[in-house]
Amino acid sequence: MQSIVFNFFGPLPWQLFLASLLAWLGIIIFLYLLFTLVIGRLVARSASTLDDALFGSLTRPLAVLVGIYGIRQSTLAFGTAYIWLQWLDRALSITFVLALTYTVAHVFLDVFLYNARRRAALSDSAALQLLLPVLGRIGTPLIYILGLVAALGNLGIDLSGVWVALGGGAFVLAFALQNILGDFFSGMVLLVDTPFRPGDVIFLQDMQLTAVINNIGVRVTQLYNIHNHNDIYIPNSTMAKAVLHNLNRPSALHAIELAFATERTEDPKKIIEILRDVANGHPDVIGKVEDKIAALDRFEGLRPAGEQPGSYSKRVVARVRLKAEYQLNLALLAMHEQLRGLSSTVSRVMASGHLTASGRAELRTECEKLMGEIGYTVTGERRIVTSPEAMQHGLLQPVLHQITRQENPRTLINRTRAWVEVLQADPDLFPEDLAMVAAPWGFKYAWFETHLGKMFGMVAKSSGMEKRLADLADELRTYLATKYKSTEPGWIAPQVRVTMFNDTFVAYRLRYYVDNLRLEHWRRTQRIEGEINQEVFRRFDAARVTLPKAMFMVGSQRGDSLGEVSKLVQPG
Repeated sequence: MQSIVFNFFGPLPWQLFLASLLAWLGIIIFLYLLFTLVIGRLVARSASTLDDALFGSLTRPLAVLVGIYGIRQSTLAFGTAYIWLQWLDRALSITFVLALTYTVAHVFLDVFLYNARRRAALSDSAALQLLLPVLGRIGTPLIYILGLVAALGNLGIDLSGVWVALGGGAFVLAFALQNILGDFFSGMVLLVDTPFRPGDVIFLQDMQLTAVINNIGVRVTQLYNIHNHNDIYIPNSTMAKAVLHNLNRPSALHAIELAFATERTEDPKKIIEILRDVANGHPDVIGKVEDKIAALDRFEGLRPAGEQPGSYSKRVVARVRLKAEYQLNLALLAMHEQLRGLSSTVSRVMASGHLTASGRAELRTECEKLMGEIGYTVTGERRIVTSPEAMQHGLLQPVLHQITRQENPRTLINRTRAWVEVLQADPDLFPEDLAMVAAPWGFKYAWFETHLGKMFGMVAKSSGMEKRLADLADELRTYLATKYKSTEPGWIAPQVRVTMFNDTFVAYRLRYYVDNLRLEHWRRTQRIEGEINQEVFRRFDAARVTLPKAMFMVGSQRGDSLGEVSKLVQPG
């Protein structure tokens, strides 16, 4: 470009400089028009938000960077005869490096981290959710440090001595701060191979402490003490070695065991029936829906309706919730059968080793029916995207189809939404519990959309991956049973057993599961325990059950080893 401009304008430096500036100005205008009129329109038409954020973050910084580079190139017309030109060149180089550093940091924060956090919020990966805050705290300063080093290098400063000094200082600091570094690397281990995530309730066995994970920092882990309402900071090295119980895994369900005793003369069958009926009658105890509906009206002591207009009693809300759950369970059972049928159809139409046109049409019809039952419908083709599996194999995913949610109230998604809305109407919940109840379902709905898009993409057009359709159907069925919602979990229904007896009394133990221990500021289990104890007292009194002369129960034994172990006091 410099030679072309020289031949046209002649050898005068100022003419060369101005001509070069005009040329670079034209380049900037061309790039701006290209970005706004062409690339901007393509980005606006795409379904992804990532390219929108990237486009918005790069448009102006790129213009500035090209402008700085153009000015620096234009100053070459004056040569290097003047010292002020050398300093100007260095100043422009440093400005370019700093502007580039700012652009990279801006893209890192506003594009990469923002989209990564959104994906993490919809992901079930605890490691990803924990690593991102640390990456945000470390990544941005690291980018600016590297940019500063590059800028100092452009000034002609010899940094070799600085690196040697830093190396020696790092060795001394590592020796002096070995405990802190131990906490740091323990924190990294916790982040990569994490046994918990923020919001999880844990029990530290050595400390006999129940607390909530607030944050995993670089050096310490911040806990919230449920009982004393205070924060606790534990070094990561201690947390890495601790024996802990994560009460949120595998789910937020929580097992409780209560001990009771009656006189030896009482009929054990009657006592077992009373205890089981009390547990089934409590709305927040997990059990078979039909048994809970039958026992609900016999349970007294539930929260009445409030004084404010539009409020409902716990019993009324529980009855609506149980009916909504019953309808949802029926939809889930039907979905399991439909997925088994889809797997059988895939095996049948692929028996010859290849998929015929009629077989593809049959699979497509079944997939569309399945999507309709779940709550989605195909509305048109979407742009070609690359799935993670396709990226691993270097292949492009076939054209996926845009799927939209239906408004049919009988679909699985809408039955779930109706059930969740009733869950949020629980009068015992606090305002902050409402978001906690709804939060997991956003990820589950997003998982459905992604999974169904893959399934339909396999049969919509020839992809060579039709055999995997049965695997995807089995994955969906497993997901529904294990991570979406179980239908009739018989093993977590209330259970009563006789634990011991002698000549004077019989001891019983009632085991039940609470639906979510995180609700009500982590006090839900205690409230339910108190209400069940109160109802058992009432039932025993109404049935004229004779209790031992000694105190029939002191404490309770929880399934997580948190509570005091029950000790039945034998009569003297």
